[in-house]
Amino acid sequence: MEILEKKIKDVQDYRDLYFVNNPTASYDQFLIELKKKVSDLRQEIPVVQKDVKSVAAANSFIQGKILNIMPDYDSNCENYLIKAVKKDCSKWEHWLELALCIWKKNDFEGALDCMKEAYKISNDLAVVNEYITVLRNQKKPELNKIAKRLCQENINKYPEDSFIWYSYANQCLHDFYNYDKNIENLYKSLESFEKCLQYSTSETILPSDFYLNFSSAHYSNGNILECCLNLTKAFILEPYYDTIKEKITSVNNLIEKIYEKRNEFLKDNENIDEFSKIVLTDILDNSNKISRFV
Repeated sequence: MEILEKKIKDVQDYRDLYFVNNPTASYDQFLIELKKKVSDLRQEIPVVQKDVKSVAAANSFIQGKILNIMPDYDSNCENYLIKAVKKDCSKWEHWLELALCIWKKNDFEGALDCMKEAYKISNDLAVVNEYITVLRNQKKPELNKIAKRLCQENINKYPEDSFIWYSYANQCLHDFYNYDKNIENLYKSLESFEKCLQYSTSETILPSDFYLNFSSAHYSNGNILECCLNLTKAFILEPYYDTIKEKITSVNNLIEKIYEKRNEFLKDNENIDEFSKIVLTDILDNSNKISRFV
């Protein structure tokens, strides 16, 4: 099973970096090629010959985990993972994978129930980070407080783990947008995104959401250049992600308005000294280049 787990990780990495390595591919092509790899992996699952509960549970779990590599919800995947949980409910991996599966069909309460079970069994960081995400996205203040507390506790325990810093960055940004608009939360978010990068290694694959959210934090802080740079990285990783495309449109519209204001300003201020006019033109022309870059 260890060899198969390694191959599963390789296909997950293939999925996450697909558009980095295949920038001109269509989304349909991506799905076809990924589905082929998933199908090939399933052929490598050992045939269960003994009717032993633990063996059957492990087999169902691996089937579900492989199917869960696909980006969209799959009812067969859910069925396999439910079987795994029923046959062996003591494995946090089973509950975690089931939570990730049903999250895809927007069953957020069901995902929370699964993550609660996983967290009862283990406080492994793989569980904690997903649990924090699920808690935060329930959009309930009392659950959001638990998510924030877990972030802070685990940063103290694992101060050099990149993904707990990523969780805390998302938490602070979420609180800034949805609760008190406290600017300190925005600053903490930016600092935590930087910490995540600091503690990442060459083996770390940060998801497009990392760069999308980092971009949003820079946008809210008025740093349009860093916003565009991170948004570009998000787009390279997932060019067909609607939320990223919507953000690009929003930023482009803002920069176009800045450029329009520049023309109005120069027109209305014909007597502005030549040096100031050159400087202003240079600044705003660079803003327009950023727009084209994104």
